[in-house]
Amino acid sequence: MVEYVIKKDLEDLAKEIILIPLQMNYTDYLWRNEFKEHFCYGHSIQQKKLPKDIETEDAAAAGSIETTLVDYPKFLEHILKHYSEGSEITQNMFNPNVRIKSKAQFGLLAKEETNENDVIELSYGLGWGLL
Repeated sequence: MVEYVIKKDLEDLAKEIILIPLQMNYTDYLWRNEFKEHFCYGHSIQQKKLPKDIETEDAAAAGSIETTLVDYPKFLEHILKHYSEGSEITQNMFNPNVRIKSKAQFGLLAKEETNENDVIELSYGLGWGLL
């Protein structure tokens, strides 16, 4: 929807308004070869390196972004600064929008409902898990 309204690709828009201004040099929606040296691979119970699912063609807002432990805090600091200054957008990001009632976020347990997390009011804000 954003791409349609703004008439820019998500990746280009993110670079223009977030990644370049915040100097997030190792963050992108599409995999770049220079990420290999900065990527932390997952491992199995047997300590075998898990293969990396690499997205090289289409940026997906819901899950294709790659970042590092150096870049991500830059983004968090920026968001929290605006939140502490009373930014309306960031206030909305941290307000509960959807209560989470499933036993797990993914997999088979995602279909099972529970009230186990009602005490902490487990919810989603706009892009954030909240409790």
